[in-house]
Amino acid sequence: MKFADYVRKTREASGLSLRQLSKKADMTLARCFAIEKGEARLNLPQLVSLADAFGFDSGSEFLKKYERTLKAGDEKEPRKRKAAVAAA
Repeated sequence: MKFADYVRKTREASGLSLRQLSKKADMTLARCFAIEKGEARLNLPQLVSLADAFGFDSGSEFLKKYERTLKAGDEKEPRKRKAAVAAA
């Protein structure tokens, strides 16, 4: 699973629309859309904002859950995983 897909699935599981996420994360709607499409790279403040919007205590907790998702077998290509985490 790509990080962008993880963000989208987390948003959907949280019951948030893209517009609601953008407001909670204090980002533009276009930015959130680009993140979910994998067309934008996240910087650390954006990662923290997303994590907070989803109710995580920290950006690292958000990334750790993503890593656990990958280890559960959702990702077969480690190079892509490393690139997604580095992009975050």
